[in-house]
Amino acid sequence: MSDRHEHPQGDESRDLVPYDRKMIINTLRNRIASSILHNSPEEAQRDIAECLELGYPPDEPYDKASGARLLGYAIKQQSLDLIDNLLNKCDVNAFHIDQPMILVAANQLADFKNAPTQAVEGVPKEPAYAAASLAFTRLMSHARTNRSIGDLNGTTAAHVLAGKNQVTLLQALLSSNPELVNMTDKAGDTPLHIACREGALEAAQTLVNFGANLYARNGANESCAELGRARAGRSWSHADWQNLLNRHNTIRTPEGGAGLRTVTKDGQPVLDEDEIEALAEDADRPAIPGTGGIHIATVDGAKVERLAPPAKAAGKSA
Repeated sequence: MSDRHEHPQGDESRDLVPYDRKMIINTLRNRIASSILHNSPEEAQRDIAECLELGYPPDEPYDKASGARLLGYAIKQQSLDLIDNLLNKCDVNAFHIDQPMILVAANQLADFKNAPTQAVEGVPKEPAYAAASLAFTRLMSHARTNRSIGDLNGTTAAHVLAGKNQVTLLQALLSSNPELVNMTDKAGDTPLHIACREGALEAAQTLVNFGANLYARNGANESCAELGRARAGRSWSHADWQNLLNRHNTIRTPEGGAGLRTVTKDGQPVLDEDEIEALAEDADRPAIPGTGGIHIATVDGAKVERLAPPAKAAGKSA
């Protein structure tokens, strides 16, 4: 194009004063946005490459936030080479507006909520999904990436992937960052709240397998279990919900307990903590050996289980 902005190449770019460099990069960024808007991927890729040739993003603080923006552009253009190039040259924790790079990559999967959950190379027929997945997995491989970082609302990659039912990526994330499993956003939602609300059954199962707490409550006093139970008979079958509940109650919690309580009354789970404690008071018998302090009683013929109070459980293990 005849109106393309001329700029120094190679070593000459190092002689640019910060203001000149910022002005050139801003021009390129605006042109990248225009190229994408008008579906001109070749020009967008060329402009992104020019940004990188300029040493983009430079060291100046005012340009630090733009690496995530370019990553979003590269994903939309499905350019795997550009994604690799950006992640090698940009600050992997850079923010674009209020999203760190890893969230930019995760959010690009929004249109592929029900896409296959295989590894990136296993989804060749969905290049945009493959590009977003590649960016996410490359960020996962960067030792410098802060994977626990969230956006201004506290939303982490675990929240995003859970809502999109991206099981393989979620498993990879939680395997190396288990602290994310019960991390809350500003609304008090855990990733399991999001999965249950969105009806993402496989993601909910994955989170439970990693120790997510079904009884955690958010700022609106909603428990994951209440959201999940509302799904039963609708987007989830009753069997799906019961299996999730049963699985939850047999898995060790991150705090080292032997599993959260399963309380039933007339065959229905009792989820209110006060009701659980009241029912559990009937369990006036010693803890069953090998259960980590679980007491058992029956109410209306149904089994009631509870986890011994933390102090007692600690005392038994001491």
